[in-house]
Amino acid sequence: MNRQLYAAQLRALLKEIPLKAQQPFFEDLAEFFDKGLRMGRTEEQSIALLGDPLHIANDFIAEYYVNNPQEPEPAPKNGSPILSVIGISFLNLLLIAPFIAGFFIFIAFFILAGVFVLTPLLTVGDVILDLYFFSLTFNNIHWLEIFLSVFLCGLGILLFPLVMKFGRKLIKWVAAYMKLNLRIAKSLIK
Repeated sequence: MNRQLYAAQLRALLKEIPLKAQQPFFEDLAEFFDKGLRMGRTEEQSIALLGDPLHIANDFIAEYYVNNPQEPEPAPKNGSPILSVIGISFLNLLLIAPFIAGFFIFIAFFILAGVFVLTPLLTVGDVILDLYFFSLTFNNIHWLEIFLSVFLCGLGILLFPLVMKFGRKLIKWVAAYMKLNLRIAKSLIK
């Protein structure tokens, strides 16, 4: 093997390195061969001293990347967005249950607070019907029912602000979760 063939093998092995970075390496290689000829070595002896071109190329590539760190290339996106969307969908199926439970809890307590607030009207209606249809006197009225209805009305009035606060929190949680899903979807598209 002569120096031209040795250099051609090295060029083929170093094709991933920019030519500008290869130039000083090949200048040093030519100088090594010239110096060897002046010292009385043949090209084959110089090649034997250098060793296998593959080892020299690997050393040069490693040194190049250590001295010139590169940004990693993004992974190919052949099927990854589709798989990621499927994964997010399954995650959403698992995480949607707490949001649905929270929504139904909100609706239940909202209705409960409304019924509590309306209990005095129902009790007054019951008293009027009892007086009109059953000819009961005020002495026979169930005062405990009236007291309980007023108590439940007060409880409903106190419950409404708590239910509304929970509803606002639930809306914020759902909005934050939707924004997270949108960010993930946008990152998959890029």
